[in-house]
Amino acid sequence: MSDFINRRIPLWALAVLIASAVLFVVLVLRRPPAPDAIVPTAPQASLPSPTPNPTATARATSTPVPSPEPTSAATPSPEPPSTPTVSPAVTPTDTHTPSPPPAPTPTATPTPIGGHQAATVTGIAFATESDEALAVLSGNPPNPPHFRPGERIFAAVQLEAATPGSLISRFWYRNGEQVGVGETVVSDSTGAILGNVGQRWGMPGGNYELVVWDGDRLIGSATFTVDVEEVRLTRVAFTRQVDELGLPLETMHSFPIGTQSVLVSIQAFNVPTGAVFEIERVVNGALKPVQIFDWPAEYSSGQGAFQIAVFDVTLPDRPVDPGDYRFRLKFDGKELIADIIKIEGAGNS
Repeated sequence: MSDFINRRIPLWALAVLIASAVLFVVLVLRRPPAPDAIVPTAPQASLPSPTPNPTATARATSTPVPSPEPTSAATPSPEPPSTPTVSPAVTPTDTHTPSPPPAPTPTATPTPIGGHQAATVTGIAFATESDEALAVLSGNPPNPPHFRPGERIFAAVQLEAATPGSLISRFWYRNGEQVGVGETVVSDSTGAILGNVGQRWGMPGGNYELVVWDGDRLIGSATFTVDVEEVRLTRVAFTRQVDELGLPLETMHSFPIGTQSVLVSIQAFNVPTGAVFEIERVVNGALKPVQIFDWPAEYSSGQGAFQIAVFDVTLPDRPVDPGDYRFRLKFDGKELIADIIKIEGAGNS
């Protein structure tokens, strides 16, 4: 081997080769190792680098992706409200909207939403009692019927070809404004149903209409009037206390000893503006001076007006003596209230 080196490579060349190898090893050993350690860790620690930015950008882009969806979903949201309104009349075969129409409206669709044919109304009668309304229904009711202010109104509606289990609705209107509503589930296909308004107050003067629906279909209507001229007082009640509406908290004609005052609560209809009432009191047979009561300007007044009013039966600002109190209330020469109450004394029971 040494003979081969001596013959093939001069000694000086061999020395150069060895020196070059030694220099190469020294340079390699002195090269800094930093790039191998920093490149993979710098992006994960704190130093930004071009490489991770696309990843961060992609995540930032993907994060708001759902937000355009609610926006795009909200864009067509007005369509569902309009779809049920139009579909019953224009596109009855459109079934992709499961919600029913928002309000009952007449429809010409031969197959109704309720799944049954509409009933027929063959007569409507009005009266102040239910039995009377049924009796009028079988006869000849006045056209239009007319009532006094403050009366409770009953309606009898005769149905034909009604479907048992269907819902019949009644809507009451006064001068074009709704004042009552009622519902009845049909039990007899050819029977009559009853409804009423004014149970608590009675009805003020005006023009009334009753509209009858079978589900979402209008099947009948009728009108009546309540007098707007007659001044009438109803629900006359003697009491010691009234609530915030002026309604009596108790009703009696005989009051115990020690009663401080007695009031009368009334419901007044059609009292004209500027009306003047006269109050007469007779206490234990003695006539007291007539008291003038001007109808307050803040009270409802005029044709069709309704107001709850409260008067003193006993003399105001005076001790209440035991005995009998006769109370009269007059308007325009007409006696509207005439009644007697009693305050118990020590010798009475």
